[in-house]
Amino acid sequence: MAKPNKNDISIGPDRWITFVHVDVSGPAPTNIDHLIEPMEGFWRALETECVAGCCGIDAFNLWPEEIRRVAREVGDPDLVSKIIVLRAFVAGSGAESFISSRLNNLFRRSVLLEVLDHVVENVKNAGSETVAAK
Repeated sequence: MAKPNKNDISIGPDRWITFVHVDVSGPAPTNIDHLIEPMEGFWRALETECVAGCCGIDAFNLWPEEIRRVAREVGDPDLVSKIIVLRAFVAGSGAESFISSRLNNLFRRSVLLEVLDHVVENVKNAGSETVAAK
């Protein structure tokens, strides 16, 4: 199935997060790169569809099996907590828009929270898969 909307974010076969454009005439977006940087290896490994400098969030393969595979390969025992810290920052901030040079994207809060919820759920599942396999 094709993207329902041109800028929607693919999170699996026929699964999408609806991308909502940010009103750029509003307040300046809040930068999240200081919270993305500690997870650089994770994001780099997900950057398989293109490069973020070209395609922004669409450069990252956010399908569940890919997130779980990368989480296991990266092997960062603090990865879930790092994503949760980022999510808490976004949720707790009064900002409605967020920017990341690393991800090359400007996000509306609701969209970024949906992306982070999806990522953290699958990173957690990668940990349970590893335990189940032992």
